[in-house]
Amino acid sequence: MRYIITKNTFLLKANEKNGTKIIERGKEKNSKESMLTIINDSCSYYRFSLEYRLYESKEEFKKNYKLPIIIDNDQKIIFFPLKSITSKDNIWVSYNNITTFLRKKNNTLLIFNDGSSIIVPVNYSIISSQISKCFILEKKC
Repeated sequence: MRYIITKNTFLLKANEKNGTKIIERGKEKNSKESMLTIINDSCSYYRFSLEYRLYESKEEFKKNYKLPIIIDNDQKIIFFPLKSITSKDNIWVSYNNITTFLRKKNNTLLIFNDGSSIIVPVNYSIISSQISKCFILEKKC
């Protein structure tokens, strides 16, 4: 059975078996599917293709790189990538589940709304920029 992103999905990242590690509220799981497959399947499940969701973001932000996307308008599920969406070591993060984020040298600590946290190997300014874009997308839901 394929994994579908829900409002309880916090983060997707590559695992050591070329699949995806999924962090949800209170638990972690692994999937054999790639992150892009999970993102695409989830977009389709909620009525739109990943291609269309990327098109929406391209139109809004007039760029093609590291675009956040709306997964589901009704539940306002928005995810953003930390690297190029085709990068094998990309991480997709749920905008809706982040409470705050803090600078940790060249990394960033993400704190989720259940109190859990994770350090991601990305500069604080990148997270800040992505959060700002997601805020704009949220207004379109």
